[in-house]
Amino acid sequence: MGVKEEVLRALRADEDGYVSGQALADGLGVSRHAVWKAIDRLRSEGYEIEARKNCGYKLLGTSDALSAEGVAVHLATDAPFRIEYHSLIDSTNNRARDLAEAGADEWTVVLADAQTAGRGRMGRPFYSPQASGIYMSVIVRPQCEAAHANMLTLAAAAAVAEAIEDVCGVQAQIKWVNDLFVEGRKICGILTEASVGLEEQQLRYAVVGIGINVAPPAGGVPEGLADVMTSIYQSPRTTETRNLLVAAILERFRGYADNLLARDFLASYRDHLMVIGKRVRLVRGAEDEWVLVQALTDDGALVVECDDGSIKEVFSGEVSLRFQ
Repeated sequence: MGVKEEVLRALRADEDGYVSGQALADGLGVSRHAVWKAIDRLRSEGYEIEARKNCGYKLLGTSDALSAEGVAVHLATDAPFRIEYHSLIDSTNNRARDLAEAGADEWTVVLADAQTAGRGRMGRPFYSPQASGIYMSVIVRPQCEAAHANMLTLAAAAAVAEAIEDVCGVQAQIKWVNDLFVEGRKICGILTEASVGLEEQQLRYAVVGIGINVAPPAGGVPEGLADVMTSIYQSPRTTETRNLLVAAILERFRGYADNLLARDFLASYRDHLMVIGKRVRLVRGAEDEWVLVQALTDDGALVVECDDGSIKEVFSGEVSLRFQ
C-alpha cells in the first residue's frame, strides 16, 4: 500500500477533524515532505483537501475522481488486488496482457480514466471518454481447461450487474453473453482474452476487460452511438461512485473466479439475463435466423427453438444476438 493510499485512508477515517502532517508522517513512517507530495497528488486527482496552519489536513469532500488509492480504501486491507492506474492508455487489455506475459500476479488490475483504442468483441471499438466511465482489465489465472474460459465472462457479467445494483441502485440486465443494459441500451461491455498452453490445453492466464459508462461524457456521445448506448446515471457525478463501483466489482468477481467451476455465478447471471423467453435474431457471418430463447445451460450456451420447431444449443463466439 503506497503513501498516497495510506494518507487518503487516514483522512477518510477522520473526516470530521484535521490530521496533522506530523501525525501522518509518524503513523506512516515517512517524512513530512512525502506526506505533502501525497496530498498534492490527491488534490491533482480531484480530492478537495484543506490545509490549516497548526491543525493539519482535512478531507472536505469527495469527487468522482478515479484512482488506485480511491479504490483500495474500499477494499479489505488484505485484498490481493494490485491496481495500476492510468489517466489515459491505449487499451487496458493490451497493458494487462503484457503484464501477464511478464509474469504479473493474479488479480493485477489495470485501471484507466480513458482509452484511445478500447475494443470489444470481434475487434469493434469501445468508446472510452475521459472522466465518465470505468475501463479496467483484470489478470486471472484459474486452474482449469481452456474450454471453461467463457465462464469468466459470465462470472464478470454477474459481478458487474450485482455491483451496479448495490452501489448505484440501478437495475442492470445482461444481454447474452457479454453486454449489460439499462432501460434497453448498452452501458457495459466485457472482453475476455485468454492464453492457452497448446499441449495441455490449460489456461495460462486470462485478461478480463470491463468497460462501463457511468455518467454522460462532457463532450457528449458521438453520432451513431446515442441510440444504442447510455450510462448508469444521466448527469455527471459530483460524489464518489466509480471507485466504489470498481471495488464492489472486484470483490464479487474474485469470489466467483476463485472457485470458477462451482459456477456459483450462474443463478445471478440467469436472474439478470434479458433474453429468456424472447425472440431474437442470431447472426452467424452472412447468415441469420430468428429463434426463441428458452434457457441457459450450465456451460453458458443458449437453448433456442428454431422456426421449424427444432431445439439447439448456441455457444458464444458462434453468433451475434440482436433483438427483434
